[in-house]
Amino acid sequence: MAFDSFSLYRLMSELQALVGNQVRHIAQTESYEIVIRIGPYALLISAHPVYARIHLVPRVPKVKERRHFSDFLMTHLMRGTVSRVEQVGLDRIVHIEVQPQGDLLQRKPRLLICELMGKHSNIILVNSDTGKILECIKHIDSSLSSYREVLPGLDYVPPPQRSKLDPFRLRRDEFLDVIKRRPDQPDRAIMDSVDGFSPIIAREVLFRAGGDDPEMLWKAYVEVIEAIRDGIGDGHPCVMLDRDDKPIAVGPLRLRQFEPQGARPSFFSSMSEALEKFHAEMI
Repeated sequence: MAFDSFSLYRLMSELQALVGNQVRHIAQTESYEIVIRIGPYALLISAHPVYARIHLVPRVPKVKERRHFSDFLMTHLMRGTVSRVEQVGLDRIVHIEVQPQGDLLQRKPRLLICELMGKHSNIILVNSDTGKILECIKHIDSSLSSYREVLPGLDYVPPPQRSKLDPFRLRRDEFLDVIKRRPDQPDRAIMDSVDGFSPIIAREVLFRAGGDDPEMLWKAYVEVIEAIRDGIGDGHPCVMLDRDDKPIAVGPLRLRQFEPQGARPSFFSSMSEALEKFHAEMI
């Protein structure tokens, strides 16, 4: 399953621990994956076409060969201090700003942009002052994308975005208007109109509602959003395991939609731990 916006939302509180710490080491473990040592923490960032993600891991693994991208990042980020980590809206995009070491007047902040969007995932280093791309783990030219080239020397252009409703401020009347647009597919209606909803989280609302009744859907929606935002009820990082104890889904809350097929929840104290457990078994 794809890394979703609400898992990233829950993860952001964990990643704030990186702020104020120095970059100590960067290892490129795969052609699409890096692990950065930041103070006492290790941060994995993957631009895998299926398993793109970001989360803390116990340690930086040892690698046998050096690679260009990690060497380039070392040149620009080594001993720099992380000054900001933020999610862009509810997109699957993380900005990590690093203040390089050196003379305060000469330092130009570097922005590591992590776009975690399936086959379009990328890890991009940008000069914060100029907005120019310095390097990226995947080079995307006009033959690969007619909308957006991602290449060193070009201006960084964010991925296209659609204006959607804020899930945390959505009113009952707004929600009911959303459902009216596609009453036969309420989960699709939520995905199309409300920010942050992946297919699995939208189906979780539908499952908890027990059908397509608008009022029951609203009640289930509030339950899911409160679990994600406030960590109440089922709102704990969770990996769903099948009858053979193999992971089938991961999310910021218990995904009850899988339980009729015999799945059971396994809860974790952090979103990073849940993501690591899930991907360790899947990859």
